[in-house]
Amino acid sequence: MIPALLHHSLAQGGVFSTSQALKAGYTRDEIRGFIGKRREWVRVRRGVFATAETAEAWSLAERQMASDRAASLNMTTAHLLSHDSAARLLGLPLVSTKDSLIHITRPGVEGTRTDCGVRHHLGKMPPGAMSVGAFRTTDLARTALDIGREHGLVAGVCAADQVLRRGVGGQAFLRELDLMGHWPHIKRARQAISMADPGADSPAESLARLCLLGLDRGQVRTQFPFPMGDGRRSAWADLVLGPLVVEVDGRVKYDEGEPGALWQEKLRQHAIERQPVLVERVVWEEVLPRSWSKTMNRLAAAYERAVSRFGPGLPPEIETRAARLAAERHRRIFGSVLAS
Repeated sequence: MIPALLHHSLAQGGVFSTSQALKAGYTRDEIRGFIGKRREWVRVRRGVFATAETAEAWSLAERQMASDRAASLNMTTAHLLSHDSAARLLGLPLVSTKDSLIHITRPGVEGTRTDCGVRHHLGKMPPGAMSVGAFRTTDLARTALDIGREHGLVAGVCAADQVLRRGVGGQAFLRELDLMGHWPHIKRARQAISMADPGADSPAESLARLCLLGLDRGQVRTQFPFPMGDGRRSAWADLVLGPLVVEVDGRVKYDEGEPGALWQEKLRQHAIERQPVLVERVVWEEVLPRSWSKTMNRLAAAYERAVSRFGPGLPPEIETRAARLAAERHRRIFGSVLAS
């Protein structure tokens, strides 16, 4: 590939336009040959291509991001990638979402329309934006709010949890909400933000927390520290509801790729299980909304067993230590999140 076009391709996640290829020095006959008999290039969207080698290596998610980028390259008016498209490029989770549309926010009379797989959101452009390579997206807070409005509470909470975890403060959400006024489904977004928690390590933990909240048994705490027994270290439990600990098992815990990671995880597990708590474990399939009824029944029964055995709460010495360590840890990791 001619270096000038390679530069564009690398900056644009592997895609490039016809106009960029022409400016780089290719002729239209050469371009037709690359996508025709030679099959060296593949069409991502009309007028936007990728090399066959690049496209073959894309995962399903990467193919969708390539479509997002291609649609943006085709736009001639000022715009931002937004909603699902922004979430994909910003690495925010899309949980319980069903459409695979490309989303663009651009100036215009307020409203939406969908054309050729692209949903155009018209209205005032948001004041904040982010750059992802050569593309511009709505910022993290705005994107999470749009996900909540577009797809509902569960999707909004999962996205907002991760935005908070990245250090975006609550004031950023409030500013965006003020600008949105009475936009469609704004109540969904407000509710999602009110339930967001930066302690969620993953979308699975966000879903498990929502499932536990559905039991209506009190506060669900994230990243709760129990003593390891050596007087120094802590074993951080995923979720705590009274004397019930819920651990969300995923491959990341057991496949971190670092020497000794599995052993350290086992030590953490044993430290938690030695506490006056009952430990229940859940996996991804069990915390998806379609499984909540069955999972909630199991967790409700576990909670009752825990209360019957250990009482409704944790010992005061564990609570006092946990409050101090949790505050220190949140200040260190999240900084301004708590303050805002």
